Amino acid sequence: MVDLSKYQSLRNHGYDAVATYRALRKDGLGQIDGILMLRKVFSLSLTEAKILAHEIDTGEPLHKSQSDLVKAFTDVFDELFGDDEKQ
Repeated sequence: MVDLSKYQSLRNHGYDAVATYRALRKDGLGQIDGILMLRKVFSLSLTEAKILAHEIDTGEPLHKSQSDLVKAFTDVFDELFGDDEKQ
C-alpha cells in the first residue's frame, strides 16, 4: 500500500486533485496508485478518479479516446466481416 501522507499534505497546502496526481506520477507511481490516491485523498468516486487519471495521463478527454476506440473496432469488424452498407 502506498503511503498517502505526502499527497494528503499537498492537498492540505492547496494542491488540487490534478496537481496532486501529477506529483504522484512524477514520484514514479502508477495510474492505479493514482486512482487510489484520488479516491482516498479527494473522496472521488471510482469513475471520477479513473476519468481524471486518464485525461491527465493522455492529455485527451475520455470521450475522444472512447470514440477512437469504437472507430478502431468498427474498422476491424468491417475488414473481417465486410461492410454491408458498402455492398
